[in-house]
Amino acid sequence: MRSQWSIVCAGVLFLMIESAGALAVEIQPGQLVFDTHCAACHMGGDPRALKLPTLRALNPLTIEYALTKGKMIQQGSLLDDKDRRILIDWLSSGQVVEKEWLPGSMCTNREVALTGTAYVTHWGIDANNHRYQRHSQISVDNASRLERKWVMAFPGVSMMRSQPAIVGDTMFLAVAELQTLFAIDRQTGCVKWVYEGENPLRSAVAAGQLNDGRWIVYFGDFAGFVHVVDARTGKPLWRKHVGRYAPAIITGGLRLLNDILFVPHSSYEAMAAADPNYECCKSQGHVSAHNAVTGEDIWLARVMSTASPTGKTRIGKPSWGPAGASIWSPITLDVSRRQLLVGTGPISAAPDEGTGDAIISFDMDSGERRWVFQGTAGDYWNGACRTVFDDLGHPNCPTVGWDFDFGAAVILVQNSRGEDVLLAGQKSGHVYAINPDNGKLIWKIRLGDGSVLGGVHWGMTVQDGHLYVPVNDPTLNIPELQLAPEIVKRLQSYKPKPALHKINIDSGEVVWSWEPKRECTPDLSANETWPDCPREIGLSAAPMGIPGAVISGGLDGLVRIHDSRDGSVIFSDNTARPFADTVNGVPGHGGSLDNATTVVAGNMMYVQSGYSMFGGVPGNVLIAYEINDIGEN
Repeated sequence: MRSQWSIVCAGVLFLMIESAGALAVEIQPGQLVFDTHCAACHMGGDPRALKLPTLRALNPLTIEYALTKGKMIQQGSLLDDKDRRILIDWLSSGQVVEKEWLPGSMCTNREVALTGTAYVTHWGIDANNHRYQRHSQISVDNASRLERKWVMAFPGVSMMRSQPAIVGDTMFLAVAELQTLFAIDRQTGCVKWVYEGENPLRSAVAAGQLNDGRWIVYFGDFAGFVHVVDARTGKPLWRKHVGRYAPAIITGGLRLLNDILFVPHSSYEAMAAADPNYECCKSQGHVSAHNAVTGEDIWLARVMSTASPTGKTRIGKPSWGPAGASIWSPITLDVSRRQLLVGTGPISAAPDEGTGDAIISFDMDSGERRWVFQGTAGDYWNGACRTVFDDLGHPNCPTVGWDFDFGAAVILVQNSRGEDVLLAGQKSGHVYAINPDNGKLIWKIRLGDGSVLGGVHWGMTVQDGHLYVPVNDPTLNIPELQLAPEIVKRLQSYKPKPALHKINIDSGEVVWSWEPKRECTPDLSANETWPDCPREIGLSAAPMGIPGAVISGGLDGLVRIHDSRDGSVIFSDNTARPFADTVNGVPGHGGSLDNATTVVAGNMMYVQSGYSMFGGVPGNVLIAYEINDIGEN
């Protein structure tokens, strides 16, 4: 049987590192710590892995947070202070977070004018999460004329992950690894103010007006805190820990309505289950409502019963349940029905009460659960489920599930008959149309086999009676992959089908499908990051609709604009490349496009390039594109 540390590491799904080259002749102390305590899993080729070159590009603040407060706290707790510091210094090559660039990048005029168009105020762009930008001067007719206007780079960063908010000429951008929110002049790239948090910033940034007329910017972080700041000054109005479980995290987009702030909650406790001695599991997804002016709690809605003891594992450790069904998706508000809609993830500990991998409706005023639509029943998944432990499987994962989250926001739309319909995409590759009154299924279609990283990831977009669905579907063809036998068996019949699909909202029928093609040939056997030829080409990022066109982002770093009539590409740019001439003088390099990092405002498009999670290519740039011959926006 493997050592305890090897077992723990082998189940970690998110902060994995692979060796990327020959070992030095003389092994340094930090590398010895890594080889002794981490190499058994970090060289295992997990598809969600950060590669070693990527990790070594991180700043020490990010690595230390992961080991002491974040995703790897369970693993970091097994290191003493000395070994942890040696490991951090070796991985980060002793680098520090450079801030010398910031004073020279501050705007001469730092006023934040909030009287202009509110282009992007929350995840879904419009009230019903259509992700369609009606305030766009970029369209199918002129998108081919887009040109880069400026590029901004951030030091010590490997991942650009959070959708920004844009009001008037100001972009509010969160850079997670710097734990900082920037107010940026979106025309020139200069900085108006900065707000520094104490934890990595996590959710999409949102902006809105309180009933007294004040504009606020709000978001959630990696430690379960909600931040509300003054949009004009960046000064904090309040900051509050709202998470109910450890480790609490807020990933999904928050929503503001009539001075009430609605917050979705998730947790990384399931990762700790990779340790066979961990008492799995107690955390669960929930939604909370708060007074947006004061932060005062209004109500808390849970997705399942409170966990209680369920016995012992086969190695004698106490077990708990039910647990899981974290809410990774942004919140959808159905104001006419006074209901709030969220999507949940899998069950981390039995029993499944019907709320894992589900769309759930809560009463907006009381938090009372109204109805549940479950996409995949009995999907048991935690950090132990991919791990090779022994011939009997891992004691914290007696049943290996699929990890088929609903991570994309639910969309509220009308069909051609004027009837309201909910549209939901799942990592299984399914798309569902659901009756918003009772949660009953109207139609469904499966666009791919789905996988832990497959199917519909971050979102979909709607325009002109059609739904546009990006499908990720990674290859998972990694020779070093160490997976539980059940998963290996499933992969034998797995056929990835990355594509962008146009779907008829009335029937669920596919109108057209566009498939990305490799523009280079990566060495899939190479144990590296593939910065010049990314391994994956899938469409994980949430798309955005503009008049007559759809914007997609690829894991290969290509941003594309498609003609909505037939899917043909009318604009394409490779962002996975170095950028020397940045507006703030920081060396930049793009990478994979993921999450919801492409937005449009007037005659400009903004793309954040770089996503080191899940085996993606790291990057640290914000790219501004413009059509400069159609006047002011």
